[in-house]
Amino acid sequence: MLEFKDARIALGGGRLSTPISAVINQGEMVCVSGPVASGKSGLLRAVMGLAPVQSGHITIDGELVAPGASGYLRGTMSYVPQRLPDVTMKVSELCQYVFRLQANQSKNLRVEAMIPYLQELSMSGTVLRRDVNEMDSRQLQLVMISMLPLLRRPIILVDNAPQMQCVHDFFCHLTANGSELLYTCEENQMDCDKLLKL
Repeated sequence: MLEFKDARIALGGGRLSTPISAVINQGEMVCVSGPVASGKSGLLRAVMGLAPVQSGHITIDGELVAPGASGYLRGTMSYVPQRLPDVTMKVSELCQYVFRLQANQSKNLRVEAMIPYLQELSMSGTVLRRDVNEMDSRQLQLVMISMLPLLRRPIILVDNAPQMQCVHDFFCHLTANGSELLYTCEENQMDCDKLLKL
């Protein structure tokens, strides 16, 4: 269970985000929406223990999340950023890199296993042969989202989720399998269990 209690994130210039209070239970899909620079990405970083909460707090299963959060807590999460660093490699190589991260090594994951999930997201398996720098940020996000069922994490964080029916359906499958899913966007167009506004 992921819980926010009056959590506020620093926005720069001495400003703080709107306080957020919510509980995200197993199998729930929750959206945090708000304009650009309202603290959405910072909130996700705070959940991962990569940014401080300026006031209030965030807990996971009752354990306080703070900067430098334990590897155990971060190991319970999958994170899809809104943009990936500019790298020179094939999409398949990027996916292999993620699969080889220490937190994923015990799962024995293969890139080919992503193909049915890519198809659910209206993409072809041939995308794996493309260069990362040939793809736009939305396409790369869809590739990263297609990895989520294979990673099997109880908490899923998606920054600036593409507002597409196929993404909503995919998220529904993930939550039906018990994941807690928190996504951000500027204007939410997808059904969700809870909508939090910054």
